[in-house]
Amino acid sequence: MSVDPDTLFAELYERAKKRNPLLEEELLKKAYAFAKKAHGDVMRKTGSLYITHPLGVAKILVGKGYARSEILSAALLHDVIEDTEYTKADIAKATNDEVANLVEGLTKIRKQRVAMDIYKAENLRKILLATAKDVRVMIIKIADRIDNLESLGIFRRDKQIRIAKETLDVYSPITQKLGLYDFKAELEDSAFRYLNPDFYSFLSVKINANRVVRRKRKNELLKIVKDKLAENRVPIVQITGRAKHLYSIYKKIKNENKLLEQIYDLYGFRIICETQKQCYDIYHLFQQLWKELPDRHKDYIKNPKPNGYQSLHANFVIGDKIAEIQVRTKEMDYQAESGVATHWKYKQTERDKKFDKKLNWLRQLLRWRASQNSRLLVEIFKDEIITVTPKGDPIVLKEGSTPIDFAFTIHSAVGSFMKAAKVNGDIVSLNHKLKSGDIVDIVTSKAKTVNANWIGVAKQTSTIAKIRKELGLAVGHATPKQARKKKIETKSDKKQFHNYYQTLDQFSDLTKKKVRIAKCCSPNSQDPIVAFYTKAKKEIVVHKFDCSHQHALDDRLRVNVKTRTKKTRSHQTVHIIVEDRPGIVIDILNYFIQHNFTIIRASSKEGKSNMILILDVTHKKGGDIKDELAELQATDSVSGIKIE
Repeated sequence: MSVDPDTLFAELYERAKKRNPLLEEELLKKAYAFAKKAHGDVMRKTGSLYITHPLGVAKILVGKGYARSEILSAALLHDVIEDTEYTKADIAKATNDEVANLVEGLTKIRKQRVAMDIYKAENLRKILLATAKDVRVMIIKIADRIDNLESLGIFRRDKQIRIAKETLDVYSPITQKLGLYDFKAELEDSAFRYLNPDFYSFLSVKINANRVVRRKRKNELLKIVKDKLAENRVPIVQITGRAKHLYSIYKKIKNENKLLEQIYDLYGFRIICETQKQCYDIYHLFQQLWKELPDRHKDYIKNPKPNGYQSLHANFVIGDKIAEIQVRTKEMDYQAESGVATHWKYKQTERDKKFDKKLNWLRQLLRWRASQNSRLLVEIFKDEIITVTPKGDPIVLKEGSTPIDFAFTIHSAVGSFMKAAKVNGDIVSLNHKLKSGDIVDIVTSKAKTVNANWIGVAKQTSTIAKIRKELGLAVGHATPKQARKKKIETKSDKKQFHNYYQTLDQFSDLTKKKVRIAKCCSPNSQDPIVAFYTKAKKEIVVHKFDCSHQHALDDRLRVNVKTRTKKTRSHQTVHIIVEDRPGIVIDILNYFIQHNFTIIRASSKEGKSNMILILDVTHKKGGDIKDELAELQATDSVSGIKIE
């Protein structure tokens, strides 16, 4: 007997209102009424009215704490554009533009179902685009998947396996990336139920049959741990207890080839403190109180995981039970637990900030392209590759980068202790060239392995600087091998460089002043450049146009550079150094359109305190376009323009 949808909605509303007293009753009721009308008498294969599915999705969201008016309204309407004759405009009229945009985002993901079916953990494009648009789109989509999994039992076995496998291959990594760990556990357990029903039943009987007993034991252990910390006046921020979900237990049995009885950490406690010293103080206290299982000790603070994860893990025998204790600082916990859904709002690491900037620019470029009905080719990661940690975190590197660059980009400690690298599961050499989509796993050792030969293998200047620092080499100090190579190449490099750049202003003959190529960015004859006098004005130092180090130099020492006149090309490339502010991309793109440019493609690079927008353009009149850009150059938001 099916439940009346109106009753389900009334229950949903009451639960949501308890969680969020500011819930917009009118908006939610309008969304439900429109969804009910749109789906009409359509039935699901389960025998219930179709409207019960979006109600189920909204219920899941409320249960996970997403009791907000717009996200719940979009959940109720998420299949309307896809499955009925109603449009985005109809939804906007019935609710509002924000809800309509969320529903449209969900519809686009569904239309790309073929791509989603073949999605692997290494493919970040879906996560990037969905998150760039609105992270709530993916949150609703994941709740949609959970509700669909609940009714998977009525389908053929082959479909159950396909959807369950897709859940583990696609949606589980997304929840990991977004930091939606409650969703992740539920998705994995549901998929596990269909992929391996016998093992699922076995674990369910063994573990869930004693759920009440396990919860009681967990609480008893938690009280013991809390009391001991209080007795010893150990300052802590937070302590929580947990019991592993079925799929995580299954993975331990499978990956570590163990019996269920050998999986000790069915009970686990996480202790959050303020400092790294306190982590070790707590660990040493527990060593005095309880017997430790020595083979279970893992110090990820001194030896972080390849993805940067830090925490102190140990197993102790407390009474007649064994529990895993994790101790970490607030910062370590943030790094371990917060994904896009959290750090989107609260920035933390420099790498997060850089990635957020990329996505912000992507949002603007996509929005402008849509408003102009343009076929503009967006190359937001031009000359860069997106590699992935085993946890699914994106690492943006320069093209041609190696595992050495990857390791040092994560953390100097990871790079310095690297002994091997796996790419997509296979061991590779340290000079292996990475490509976008590669999943890179860095294997570390207990002793430092960094050596001077890596300087010649690394591609990124930041990596080279970190290696030099670890080796105690002064900046600019070359290894013997580099010195020999440098001596041979210097003359030809400078000759090629001088031949390409006709003159530096104020000098008719370049040889009258010593010109030095900056080591921080090593420009070649094909790179746009900027140049500065040294303080004593005895030489001129040349940097790449987008080199971040130039921003630390005195602008009064800048030397204007003129390049050799070239034949007119079918298109020209314009590099624009701009202030990173909301809407700047759209403002610049509109400027080019208003001044009769056609934009072929757009990409960006990041400077130290700004961004460089790179546009391939053509102009109706052809020839020199410098005058057309004079007005743009004069604006406060633009600090430099270079035309190639």
